[in-house]
Amino acid sequence: MDNHEGDRHVLAAALIAKAHVIVTENLKHFPAIVLSQYQVEAQSADQFLTYLHDLFPQEIRQVLQTQASDLKKPPMSVTDLLNVLKTSVPNFVSRFN
Repeated sequence: MDNHEGDRHVLAAALIAKAHVIVTENLKHFPAIVLSQYQVEAQSADQFLTYLHDLFPQEIRQVLQTQASDLKKPPMSVTDLLNVLKTSVPNFVSRFN
């Protein structure tokens, strides 16, 4: 494996699991040229969640509802949860405006 030596275990785990996507904020350790030989792609959390929302908008909205209702300390609405997520996954959150 030719990706960054500190993250080869992540690629190895993806291959064992037959995953097609590695979700990471450390995209530089997973160059597309290296991953393409294994038919694996690296995506940021924002890319991944946005893609999932585009495929399954109702299901993703339900997941957010469930997550927000499960939060007790502090309690949060879906809007509160989206405000928390806005800094790390802005494109995903923009789908809800």
